[in-house]
Amino acid sequence: MDEFEAEILYREAGRNFATSPFRHRSLTALLRGDPELAETLRAYFDASFDVAECARRMNLHKNTVYYRVGKATRVTGLDFGNPRDSLVALLHIQEWAATPNHASGRK
Repeated sequence: MDEFEAEILYREAGRNFATSPFRHRSLTALLRGDPELAETLRAYFDASFDVAECARRMNLHKNTVYYRVGKATRVTGLDFGNPRDSLVALLHIQEWAATPNHASGRK
């Protein structure tokens, strides 16, 4: 039951985010402008912040994942170790992933 409740809350947060006009400007720009980095962030979140697992899934060296996540942190100012910042990033990443042609870098 707790997992079901968590899923409901997550979906509700996503719906509220989708209807909000507010976006984290630098993260939105990064996701739109650097599809390779965006895919890495998506895989990193999907791997529950496990760099080794993210690297394995993407067939990358761990240092590449560290570099890309670090770059995202520097560019956006978000700390993915902070739950609030992670939620902000996750909502943006989910929105980016749901847009058509996201992997091709088209806007």
